[in-house]
Amino acid sequence: MDLHHGLPETFRVLRFFPAGNGGIISGLRKYYCKIRSGRCALIGCLPKEEEIGHCSLTGRKCCRKKK
Repeated sequence: MDLHHGLPETFRVLRFFPAGNGGIISGLRKYYCKIRSGRCALIGCLPKEEEIGHCSLTGRKCCRKKK
């Protein structure tokens, strides 16, 4: 395959892979929150809940009922 034929194919394949791994990390954090019997809150925890971590890199909090 010539260089001018192979180069566009390379860019076409790389286009499907986003830069960074934020989606993978956020997915793992959500899963870890669920394992700890928590839920992901958009703004903050409810008054009867405690914060036990974060669900995403953007600030979602992992909350569960106080013991």
